[in-house]
Amino acid sequence: MRTGGKTLEYLGFARVVSRLAMLASTPGGRRLCESLPSLSSCEAVSGELARVQEVRALRDEGESAEFDGIGDLEELLERAEKEGVLLPSELLVVADCLHGLMRVRQFLHRHRERLVGSAWQLVRMQDLRAAAARISAAIDRDGKIRDEASGQLRELRRMSVEVHQAVKARLEEYLSSPDADEVLQERFYTQREDRYVLPVKAGRKGAMEGIVHAVSQSGATHFVEPRFLISHNNRLKLVEEEIHREELAVLRELSMEVGRRASDIRETLAMSEHFDCTCARARLAAELECNVPEVGSGPRVRLLSARFPLLLLQGRPVVPNDIELGVDLEGSRPTMLVLSGPNAGGKSVALKTCGLCILMVHHGLLV
Repeated sequence: MRTGGKTLEYLGFARVVSRLAMLASTPGGRRLCESLPSLSSCEAVSGELARVQEVRALRDEGESAEFDGIGDLEELLERAEKEGVLLPSELLVVADCLHGLMRVRQFLHRHRERLVGSAWQLVRMQDLRAAAARISAAIDRDGKIRDEASGQLRELRRMSVEVHQAVKARLEEYLSSPDADEVLQERFYTQREDRYVLPVKAGRKGAMEGIVHAVSQSGATHFVEPRFLISHNNRLKLVEEEIHREELAVLRELSMEVGRRASDIRETLAMSEHFDCTCARARLAAELECNVPEVGSGPRVRLLSARFPLLLLQGRPVVPNDIELGVDLEGSRPTMLVLSGPNAGGKSVALKTCGLCILMVHHGLLV
C-alpha cells in the first residue's frame, strides 16, 4: 500500500507513530517504530497482527518482557573489534545490555509456545550469558576492577596494602618523635606526585634529609620526602605501576571478548529491538482498546464501532461509527459512500477514522 505524504499528514498517522515510539523501551525499538514499513501482502499483515496479539494476550495476563539496560552499543562494538581497550564504565554498559538481552531471550524461550510469531527472533538470539558474566565478575557496579579479576591483580593489591601500611607506620613513628614539632609545620603527612611527604618548615628543611617535591604558595612549607621513606616509596611506585599494567591487561582481555562476540551481540540486539517494537504495538493496542481485524484481499472495508484513534490518544470521548465500503449488503455490487450533514457533525472524523484504521492495519497495528 502506497500512501502520499499529504494523505498521511491529513489522517494524522504521524501522531499514532509518535505515540507508538514513546511506548518502546529501547533506542533501537523506537527507531523501528518511527519507520514502520507498509506491509505489501495480506499474509504479511495477518502475520504481523497475529504476532502483536500474541504479545498483547500475555501482557493482559501480567506477563511482559523487560528491556532494562538495553541500549545502543555500536560505537563500543566498533572500537572493541578494532582492538581498542574499553573503559570499565563502558564495559559495564556492555554487560548491562547483555544481561538485558538475555532476559528478553529468556522471556521468549519461556513463552515460546505462546509467542509462535516471534520464534524467528528467539532462534537468532545468541547465548551471551558467559560474556556478560565475565564482565560482571571483573568490574563492580562502581566501575572498579575487582580483586578477583585476576590472581596476579589480587596479589599485587595485597602487596600494595602491605607497603602502604609499612610507610604509614614509619611516618607515624616519626610524627610521635620529639623532633617533629621543631621540624614540621603540623603533625601530619600527605602525598605529592604519588609519594608520601612531610610538611617541613622552610627554615628547618636542612634538619630533614630528603627530596623536596613541592612548596606551599606562601613558601613557608616544603613538602619533603624523607630519606628514610625513599626505598618504601620506590617500592610502592613499582607495585602501583604493576597494578596499572595488570588492570589494563584485564580490560584488554574483556574488550577482546566483546570484539570477538560483536556480530553475535549485534544480531541479538537487533532481534530484541524488533521484539521491543512488537511489544510497543501491543501496548498501544491495549491503550486504545484495539481488536485484531480480519484481513482479506478484496476491495472491502467493514468497521464496526470504530473509534477515531487520535481522539482516543487525547483521552477525549469518542462516538463510534460503523463504516462499510466496497460491496453492497448482498456482497455483489460495488458501493460508494456519501456523507452529508451539518458542520461539526462528525463527517471528517468518520472519514479519518476509516482512513487511519486502514493505514494502521497496513503497518501491523491493531485497530
